[in-house]
Amino acid sequence: VGDSNSSGKPPTGKPPATGNSTDSGPATAENQSIQGGITGRDLSSKDAPPTTIGVANLSPEQTQALKAQISKSESGGAYDAVNQLNYLGRYQVGGAVLQDQGLLRPEYVKKYGNKAALHPEAWTAKAHSLGIRSQGDFLANGAVQEKVMDTLLVSNAKTLKRIGALQSGDSPATSGGMLQTAHLLGAGGAKKWRNGGGGSDANGTTGIAYFNKGRHAIEQVATG
Repeated sequence: VGDSNSSGKPPTGKPPATGNSTDSGPATAENQSIQGGITGRDLSSKDAPPTTIGVANLSPEQTQALKAQISKSESGGAYDAVNQLNYLGRYQVGGAVLQDQGLLRPEYVKKYGNKAALHPEAWTAKAHSLGIRSQGDFLANGAVQEKVMDTLLVSNAKTLKRIGALQSGDSPATSGGMLQTAHLLGAGGAKKWRNGGGGSDANGTTGIAYFNKGRHAIEQVATG
């Protein structure tokens, strides 16, 4: 993920966020109810390997909780999930992310979008070195999906800091909320949301809903 995120381009390659939501950022988030938040049981799942990196000001344990929440929100934790727009896997990544990480050829993503993954010839030599030569291979390889997500989180954190959407005084809970919001709206969309601009995805999921889930994962689950 590169500088395109500062313009609000969703990092997952999802449809652009709309501005029709009226929620106004972290200042009012704690007054909203949380639906679909993870529990400690979600962290004990055996199908996802432990996370060894910390992102932003999150510890590895907090990052693990955030990833568990994002996966539950996006796919119910299923590595083989594919939605109607061909977003893939546990974290529902699209062609833009796979291209940015060197796994899909740009010319195929430009022509086919997310469906580039359906073309075996679109997968790069780097993807082949990881054992990925088709969409099915990607869906069957949880380790690669986890690596893609770790790289995406690190990239989003850097972009959020650069554009001021993550700030030096933010608590880990706020950082987790903003990273989850960026997964929904893109870094630029997350900044707009934080500044009171609202925002939701094509399915009507709001920034405040995702922020609260990420905040809950850090504040209640990772510390609980």
